[in-house]
Amino acid sequence: QSFEMEDPKTYDFDAAIEFPPNNASPTVLTDRIKDLDPEFNGIVYDWNSYVDRSRNYPQPDYRLIRSVCPAWDNTARRKKGGAIFLNNTPEEYATWLGNAITRTLADAPTLDERIIFCNAWNEWAEGAHLEPDTRFGYAWLETTRNALDPRATPKHVTLIGHDAHPHGAQFLLLNLARAYRQAGLTVKIVLLDGGPLIDDYAKVAQLVQLPDPIRQRDEALRMLRGLRNEHAEVAIANTTVSGSVVPLLQEAGYSPVALIHEMRSVYAQMDLGRQMRDLADAGVPTIFPASIVNTQFEEALGRGLRQSMIRPQGMYLNPAPRDAADRAALRAEFGIAGDAPLLLGVGYVDRRKGVDLFLRALAEMRAAGLPAEAIWIGHADRDEMPRVQALAEKLGVAQHVRFPGRRDDPARFYAAADMFLLTSREDPYPSVVLEAMAAELPVVMFAGATGSEDLARQGLALTVPAEDASAMGRAAA
Repeated sequence: QSFEMEDPKTYDFDAAIEFPPNNASPTVLTDRIKDLDPEFNGIVYDWNSYVDRSRNYPQPDYRLIRSVCPAWDNTARRKKGGAIFLNNTPEEYATWLGNAITRTLADAPTLDERIIFCNAWNEWAEGAHLEPDTRFGYAWLETTRNALDPRATPKHVTLIGHDAHPHGAQFLLLNLARAYRQAGLTVKIVLLDGGPLIDDYAKVAQLVQLPDPIRQRDEALRMLRGLRNEHAEVAIANTTVSGSVVPLLQEAGYSPVALIHEMRSVYAQMDLGRQMRDLADAGVPTIFPASIVNTQFEEALGRGLRQSMIRPQGMYLNPAPRDAADRAALRAEFGIAGDAPLLLGVGYVDRRKGVDLFLRALAEMRAAGLPAEAIWIGHADRDEMPRVQALAEKLGVAQHVRFPGRRDDPARFYAAADMFLLTSREDPYPSVVLEAMAAELPVVMFAGATGSEDLARQGLALTVPAEDASAMGRAAA
């Protein structure tokens, strides 16, 4: 039906096919366009007229196969005498296509008549195409696919991690994979190195070991291209250490996003200058959990980022109820009196996490006459733990602090504690603070050391001067 709307039986046909943008009387916008070229003698229409029409399709007396059109602008062919349709977007196209599908399912008596046409696949001279372009990328194709199979919205996500050691960023990656899988996505985890969390990752995702993106760039790119060809359009690069993978993801055809968790000391300690530059040059959306993390990254880089945003990562541990019996059971398990104030620390036992400061704060409280006890959960650096134990003996608190290591039931410890101390010398935005708050624990932290200080500024936690364990002990008391 390019230019007429006759009953197809007139020509001994069983059905007719719509041919948008023809035969629909769209709204004319020509007179409303400001600064229109005075030599333009064509017509400007409102593309959304077709979307509106699809909400209540006219129903002819004959079989009519519906058609859609993502856009139309034939000035490439007809120059200043062309027809231009404005206001088209993939979102509104999705509405039109969805309405066409609904009408077709209602009208088609048999499966083989459930057909919809699209004008056009690649009519570039008419500005009508589903093929990727520089404005919307793959959006027209993805919208079409999603409308035809709503269960496939979306299908795949690829997560990039630098290793599988049990630290905060790696646990975040694991829980991102779990969340995406629960949402129905197929998840791939691409790692630069291994670690103890490998088995946990393998339970929720397909694991891939990537060659070093700097020293083995060509091999890494070939592997990423192969993964991309399996329809994994979206990739999330987790941590600065994975920064050199980002430009390879772009070259392989992904739309990557970067998550940055590190702070100043880590950039120098791990010599991440190359990874930071590669990430910044890629110009992809880069997400920081707090403004201090963003600021320190750009200071270390020596320039600003083109696309940066602040998005705290949220919480993935469900808090346990503060049940009196469970509280008593855990305290009994560790030989802690039911009425003793119990301090909790959580994280990797190393200098950056400030376990020594945790012990000094505990000693300060006990010296003030408060019979405080303490538990720190988390695995330990093998060199740091002997120093921590020696310091506990020196401070006289060795009998009042417990180190049960990494636990699979951390919610029990939050529920049994009375106070959470974030003693980190540097910590981007630790999930443990959110977990403590969800468990209704008061939180004390060091000022200028963590993005979690944003919560303290809202009155949700206390801060004390950086690395002042005595001040932390007094605040906790």
